[in-house]
Amino acid sequence: MLRFCFQCLIVMSFLGMIVGCDEDIPIKKLPSQLILEAYKPSGELVSETAIENDNAAYQKLSVLLNDEVSGWKIDFVSYKPGPYIFRGENIAIKCYRNMLVIDVKKLGQSVSMSKHVPNLLQKLSLKE
Repeated sequence: MLRFCFQCLIVMSFLGMIVGCDEDIPIKKLPSQLILEAYKPSGELVSETAIENDNAAYQKLSVLLNDEVSGWKIDFVSYKPGPYIFRGENIAIKCYRNMLVIDVKKLGQSVSMSKHVPNLLQKLSLKE
């Protein structure tokens, strides 16, 4: 019994290290077009706008992602939408006041990663 408890402790410690480790950003390049969705605090969709890579919001997001390459954490939490989501093929970039969550689908599997980014909405010139 003691051996079993010890093995469980080792496995839990190992999982804690994996989950707690910093990762690199889960996407390397944005698609050339994204859909920018805006949501009410209740989660209701307010607007959807297609934006190209020459759009100011797209460019600010691209610069931000290039600046925030490291320090990402694998996330097992499910977040409500928005207030803003940039959607592209196989990606969803959820923008909150001080946090960025990126959901990526690769080879039929989904990975969600998050990072604390102070004043994120301000940096992207999105209204709070």
